[in-house]
Order: sequence, then C-alpha cells, then structure tokens
Amino acid sequence: MSEIGKSRGPLSRIATFCYSKQRVKVYIRSAVSVRGHCEGYIIAFDKHWNLVMDDVDEVWTRKNKYKSLAFGDAKSLVDPVEKPYTVVRRIRGHQVCRRHVPRFLVRGEQIVLVAKCLA
Repeated sequence: MSEIGKSRGPLSRIATFCYSKQRVKVYIRSAVSVRGHCEGYIIAFDKHWNLVMDDVDEVWTRKNKYKSLAFGDAKSLVDPVEKPYTVVRRIRGHQVCRRHVPRFLVRGEQIVLVAKCLA
C-alpha cells in the first residue's frame, strides 16, 4: 500500500479518497449503458478496482416491470411485500430507484468513474 501512496496514477487517487475519508461518487455500468451511481466512503480497495464502500446511497435506473392498468385505480392494488428501495421518479417506461446500504462491494469490472462528491 505504501507504493500506491507514492505513485501518481488512478489508484493513488483512490488511496487518497480512502485514507482521508472523503465521500465519493462511483458510476456503475450495466451491459449497454451507465446503470447508476453510488455515493459513500471507500474503506478498502485492490489493484482490480474492487471497492468496499461504507454508508452508501445507491441510485439506479431500471425498466418498469408492469404495464399501466386498462381500467381501475392503481392505488387500490397493495403490494404485500415491502421493497428495500424507493422509486424516486418515473421517466418514459423507466424507474429511478434509490436505497441506502450500510456496506457495499463494487466489482472493479463494473466501475466507470470515481469522483469526489462536491456536497
């Protein structure tokens, strides 16, 4: 780890975020596009860019799993299973979802960008 702190590459930037406990935003990819992002504190990493994050707020986009009703009121339908996420908004057949995760592992293969949070 001391070698990483002395270098000037991208892993040294992640090491700086980790050691100084700065909140970062990590953009995650899906198979064809950017899936969403995670905001949290990096507590561990390795040379493959696998990140362990703490106190994470994850935001992602996904397709709607259901179609609108032909008639009736959607409020009358109650889902008996409570979801661990909330739907923030709906955009043309997609949902923007958010959840809080206490500890999160991001595989390095899925990372697009790591940036410091401004606020």
